[in-house]
Amino acid sequence: PQKPIFATPEMHKNVPPPIIELLKNSERFPLYKHQYDCLISGRNKENIFLTSPTSSGKTISFLLPIFDRIIQENYPKRLMAVIVYPTKALARNQFDEIQLLCEQLQPEPIRIAILDGNTGRKKSGQIDEQERIGILSKFPQIILTNLDFVMRQFYNTNSFSIKFTDYMKNFQFLIMDEAHKFTGTYGTKAHSELLNLRREYGKFQVIAASATIKEPKKFADVLFDDETTLIEGQGNRGRTTLSILYPGKKYTEKDVIIDLLGKFKEKGLKSIAFSNTRMGAEEIAIFGSKLGIKIDVHRAGLLHEDILEVEKNFKENKLESISSTPTLELGINIGDLDAIVSEYISYYTLKQRIGRAGRKQQDSYGFLILGKNDPISRFYKFHPKYYFEDNLDNVIDIDNDLYKKIGLIKSAGKKPFTKDEIKSIQSNSHSPFPNSDGVINDLIEKQILVENEETGNFSPANELRDNEIRNSNMRDIGQTVEIFENDDQIGDWDMPMAFEKLHPGAIYLHKKTSYRCKELIANDNYLQSIVSKTELSEKNLRTKANVSTKPCITKPILEQKIFAIDVSLCEIDITNSIDSYFEFDIEHPKNNNDSNLELKNRDDKFESKFVKKSLDKAIQVKLPTSGLVFDLTPIKNSINQSPEIQQASHEALHSLEHLLIQYANMLVGGNFKDIEGYTPHDEKYVIYIYDKEGRPY
Repeated sequence: PQKPIFATPEMHKNVPPPIIELLKNSERFPLYKHQYDCLISGRNKENIFLTSPTSSGKTISFLLPIFDRIIQENYPKRLMAVIVYPTKALARNQFDEIQLLCEQLQPEPIRIAILDGNTGRKKSGQIDEQERIGILSKFPQIILTNLDFVMRQFYNTNSFSIKFTDYMKNFQFLIMDEAHKFTGTYGTKAHSELLNLRREYGKFQVIAASATIKEPKKFADVLFDDETTLIEGQGNRGRTTLSILYPGKKYTEKDVIIDLLGKFKEKGLKSIAFSNTRMGAEEIAIFGSKLGIKIDVHRAGLLHEDILEVEKNFKENKLESISSTPTLELGINIGDLDAIVSEYISYYTLKQRIGRAGRKQQDSYGFLILGKNDPISRFYKFHPKYYFEDNLDNVIDIDNDLYKKIGLIKSAGKKPFTKDEIKSIQSNSHSPFPNSDGVINDLIEKQILVENEETGNFSPANELRDNEIRNSNMRDIGQTVEIFENDDQIGDWDMPMAFEKLHPGAIYLHKKTSYRCKELIANDNYLQSIVSKTELSEKNLRTKANVSTKPCITKPILEQKIFAIDVSLCEIDITNSIDSYFEFDIEHPKNNNDSNLELKNRDDKFESKFVKKSLDKAIQVKLPTSGLVFDLTPIKNSINQSPEIQQASHEALHSLEHLLIQYANMLVGGNFKDIEGYTPHDEKYVIYIYDKEGRPY
């Protein structure tokens, strides 16, 4: 159990009376000490990283410095703070609570707005720029958004983007909630974009908050590229019991999850089951419903109104459980929650997930289900203590020359570098781009940044400026495939995953309903999948695409010999083709009508018969990406002595491929979902590991 430390009466004397009155009226008085510390550090114009568990008042913590500054400056008619969330859904979920607080502040309410990719978006997909401009014309002092949206406007030149970036001039606070999400490639890009924002807008305070992160000050100093004050807080929670389970001989991970959901139902516990894939979440909801559990799906790719309905029904106790992808990891308010069960994920992500339960100070329960066919999970089965020690580092690769180059190109595209700025970067002296001297010299030498003969300023080559900079995004997601039933859009899926899941003939699960994909249409940068509900006789059918992969190294970047193995960092084109798929029948667990809903030892469950079906016309997609190529040829004589290699060489190397992907998660905090691998049959002893989302340019 956790109990917070409260601010003293003497401390409260330093809080402006309007804020004291607001806190009392909203039943948030007295302040926790960490909330008070945020107020004082904000007043001292320090960068802040708040690490505090769920249900500890993080939102109030980062709002206090903003409210304090607005009061000090007599409610200025301009932007004071930009609050960025990792997802649009979380920003919209938090908006109502923050708006209510802003409206209650006396003597003058604070103006607040939300702006994201959905603002002004019509059903046709077109954007109503005037609606967005109208929001700015009301002079909001606080804007809720996401960093992707901010940077997309920053580099664009349409009428709204120009007004938005101009309106941001002289803003004073950048708030980054759920800051643990700014890690890996996304965090590296966020760091680069913060440098570009500082170059454009000068000094502004950054306040970040997270419930789960290791070495938060070190992480923040790197992410912000500036000195940061660490503030640590405690929540007001009951006891949480964590159990790690490994499926028995006759069971899968999903069996165990559904069994637990049944037990939660018996005990009257409201729960979330976390899956790492969309279709996994759908399967759990389908199986759970057959056992009489009131359960629905919450995942990416559903329509916004469908997601809101699930959240509303759970709050109103119309649902006992939600089957979710990581969409509910963050602080979306879905009401009271008692138990969490999750497929295998890293420890700090698990902490985030189980932190959703027990917010009403009641005892709560968390269950981690290890992967039965996952070698890393098998290791943790026998050495569970290491699970809590691995996955600890939150990696931001600020020394990555590729992303330094991208950052400099984008910054010069927004505003050309002057000669003085170039000299500052080259000398690494008082430059907003630290340790980029070699990178800037390389860009100039290769004429990626070119000098204007009249002004002497440096900007990107013309072909880069339009085609790459303005259309880039932080997440590297592929083009979105819109999913239609008849004339109505029911969901979407991003490439390249949509290629495997929405091919003609594929079974697509949506809100516990089975659909058959009829065709995949591509017209002038617009992708659409047409689906129809399956017949009753097909409800148990599932499909798996037969994907053939062909890698082609287009450009070697760096070659090294590591432990006698030739390892190359390369630009690679990955061509994936589908000419057929496997169809199989999956039998659901039988509802045995026992009151305890327990899954019995059954020999007949999940019996499958695979049938190969051919497409009328093969489809393919090319993914330009970057990755590592491991050539084990120099040590083939040694590895050929292994019994596993002698019995099944390709299968053994394929297992090594999976270990390389999984260990990226365990050793350096990488996300294995961002990484793909391929072990070709025709290139013996070669393994490709690559970024599955593609290279940035």
